[in-house]
Amino acid sequence: MDNKEKNKSIRQISNYNSLPLLCYLILFEISGFFLHLLFYFFEDNSVMDDTGLQRLITYIVIYLLIFPVSMALFYKLKGIKNNFRLNSCLKKPERSAGWITKWIILSLGLTYLFCVLSSLLISFLECFGINIKTISVDFGDSIYSILATVLVMPVLAPIFEELLFRGTIYRNTEPMGQWFAIILNAIMFGLWHANGAQSIYTFVLGAMSSILIAKTRSVFPSIILHFLFNIVGTIQSLCLMNLDFEKLAEENINYIISNIIPIMVYSLMVLFIIGLIIAGIVLFIIELVKHRGNFALNRGEYNIKSLRKIAVYFSAPITVIVFVLLIAETIINAVVI
Repeated sequence: MDNKEKNKSIRQISNYNSLPLLCYLILFEISGFFLHLLFYFFEDNSVMDDTGLQRLITYIVIYLLIFPVSMALFYKLKGIKNNFRLNSCLKKPERSAGWITKWIILSLGLTYLFCVLSSLLISFLECFGINIKTISVDFGDSIYSILATVLVMPVLAPIFEELLFRGTIYRNTEPMGQWFAIILNAIMFGLWHANGAQSIYTFVLGAMSSILIAKTRSVFPSIILHFLFNIVGTIQSLCLMNLDFEKLAEENINYIISNIIPIMVYSLMVLFIIGLIIAGIVLFIIELVKHRGNFALNRGEYNIKSLRKIAVYFSAPITVIVFVLLIAETIINAVVI
């Protein structure tokens, strides 16, 4: 394969990767417009006026309509032409349960470590008058809010996001080298969240999820990792849902006693996260020292310099459009929201 053919092939991979994200962004804006009209039309309806129900409907549309359509477009174009199938990653992992468990703990620990570091970074920047805002999703406190929290974060998000980003986009990028695919996928996953500091630790989550599929050839371990990460956040959200932080700050004993269960569960989750961070760091060091070979990955089919590979990849027109949109949305949300 000469240089011209290599460049063409890399741009094809790049465009195919970006196509489902462009489709997602377009459908997200269109569905958002129509959902806004729907909620406006029923604004006098006490049920439809519930924030939790509106969020639930929105996320059902996102995960059960927009995600499948975006992936279907990819497989309709790429899959038929190149025999690229989603079900090829829906199989038993090629690693043992012990190996997968170890790497899931390692991955959770590193992701939570960067959660803490990103929070510290924001606090540090605020000392210099630089305020990076994050999108705070408020589901409300109704039964629909609880359903939205329980359904979206630990169930729909891990399944559909992993199928798109790891089962589809990552695997399509692997011919360019597994480390290249891991880092690129992590960047895309982080930017896709478009949410200030959240983009930092979702980058780490995306990278670790990609390593899992690279090593196991299955999307199931990354779904489990994503599920565990989100279920902890779900439990914390449910614990904090009805707490009055002003009364907690005032150390109102009667209020604390009456809400002791959610307070204790939340505290246990914090201790659990601290334990995961310590375990993750220890396991990561052990892997670096004793099992460094686990970080050796396939270099791909394109024997060209990394800078040239990056330059060609980001010269694909659909990719340029998608990354401009994602970066712009992330910056706008960090500054304006």
